[in-house]
Amino acid sequence: MALRLGSIVFNCADLDRMTEFWCAALGFEPGPVVDDGTFRVLGGDRVNLSLQVARQPVSARDQAHLDLYTSSQQAEVERVATARCVGRAPQPRP
Repeated sequence: MALRLGSIVFNCADLDRMTEFWCAALGFEPGPVVDDGTFRVLGGDRVNLSLQVARQPVSARDQAHLDLYTSSQQAEVERVATARCVGRAPQPRP
Protein backbone atom coordinates (compact mmCIF):
# COMPACT_ATOMS: atom_id res chain seq x y z
CA MET A 1 0.00 0.00 0.00
CA ALA A 2 1.22 3.50 -0.76
CA LEU A 3 1.39 6.22 1.82
CA ARG A 4 -1.86 8.10 2.35
CA LEU A 5 -2.83 11.12 4.36
CA GLY A 6 -5.01 10.12 7.26
CA SER A 7 -5.31 13.31 9.22
CA ILE A 8 -3.92 16.81 9.53
CA VAL A 9 -3.31 17.42 13.24
CA PHE A 10 -3.44 20.89 14.80
CA ASN A 11 -2.29 21.68 18.32
CA CYS A 12 -4.66 24.05 20.06
CA ALA A 13 -5.41 25.63 23.41
CA ASP A 14 -9.21 25.25 23.36
CA LEU A 15 -10.53 21.99 21.89
CA ASP A 16 -14.22 22.99 21.97
CA ARG A 17 -13.65 26.37 20.32
CA MET A 18 -11.47 24.89 17.56
CA THR A 19 -14.00 22.08 17.02
CA GLU A 20 -16.80 24.61 16.59
CA PHE A 21 -14.76 26.72 14.17
CA TRP A 22 -13.46 23.94 11.90
CA CYS A 23 -16.80 22.10 11.79
CA ALA A 24 -18.58 25.31 10.78
CA ALA A 25 -15.88 26.32 8.30
CA LEU A 26 -15.37 22.98 6.54
CA GLY A 27 -18.45 20.92 7.35
CA PHE A 28 -16.59 18.29 9.38
CA GLU A 29 -18.38 15.99 11.83
CA PRO A 30 -16.84 15.93 15.32
CA GLY A 31 -15.92 12.58 16.79
CA PRO A 32 -15.74 11.85 20.50
CA VAL A 33 -13.23 13.58 22.74
CA VAL A 34 -10.63 11.02 23.89
CA ASP A 35 -7.30 10.83 25.74
CA ASP A 36 -8.57 12.49 28.90
CA GLY A 37 -10.22 15.33 26.97
CA THR A 38 -7.15 16.26 24.92
CA PHE A 39 -7.84 14.85 21.43
CA ARG A 40 -10.67 14.80 18.88
CA VAL A 41 -10.93 13.75 15.23
CA LEU A 42 -13.16 15.83 12.96
CA GLY A 43 -14.31 13.61 10.11
CA GLY A 44 -14.30 14.96 6.58
CA ASP A 45 -15.25 13.50 3.20
CA ARG A 46 -11.67 12.97 2.00
CA VAL A 47 -9.42 13.71 4.96
CA ASN A 48 -9.75 14.13 8.69
CA LEU A 49 -8.71 17.08 10.78
CA SER A 50 -7.54 16.16 14.26
CA LEU A 51 -7.25 18.56 17.17
CA GLN A 52 -5.05 17.98 20.18
CA VAL A 53 -4.60 20.18 23.20
CA ALA A 54 -1.05 21.53 23.23
CA ARG A 55 1.06 20.67 26.25
CA GLN A 56 2.80 24.04 25.96
CA PRO A 57 1.39 27.40 24.83
CA VAL A 58 0.63 27.53 21.11
CA SER A 59 2.96 30.24 19.87
CA ALA A 60 5.14 28.87 17.07
CA ARG A 61 4.45 28.16 13.41
CA ASP A 62 5.05 24.44 13.77
CA GLN A 63 1.85 23.60 15.64
CA ALA A 64 0.64 21.06 13.09
CA HIS A 65 1.71 17.72 11.66
CA LEU A 66 0.43 15.08 9.24
CA ASP A 67 -0.66 11.58 10.25
CA LEU A 68 0.35 9.30 7.38
CA TYR A 69 -1.03 5.77 7.11
CA THR A 70 0.37 2.70 5.36
CA SER A 71 0.32 -1.05 5.74
CA SER A 72 4.07 -1.26 4.98
CA GLN A 73 5.71 1.27 7.27
CA GLN A 74 9.36 0.27 6.83
CA ALA A 75 9.15 0.22 3.02
CA GLU A 76 7.51 3.64 2.98
CA VAL A 77 10.05 5.10 5.40
CA GLU A 78 12.86 3.90 3.13
CA ARG A 79 11.08 5.15 -0.02
CA VAL A 80 10.40 8.61 1.40
CA ALA A 81 13.89 8.90 2.91
CA THR A 82 15.50 8.26 -0.49
CA ALA A 83 13.10 10.61 -2.30
CA ARG A 84 13.86 13.71 -0.24
CA CYS A 85 14.61 16.74 -2.39
CA VAL A 86 16.75 14.85 -4.89
CA GLY A 87 18.40 17.36 -7.21
CA ARG A 88 17.20 20.43 -5.31
CA ALA A 89 19.25 22.77 -3.24
CA PRO A 90 17.97 23.38 0.28
CA GLN A 91 15.75 26.44 0.48
CA PRO A 92 16.07 28.92 3.35
CA ARG A 93 13.08 29.12 5.67
CA PRO A 94 11.10 32.37 5.43
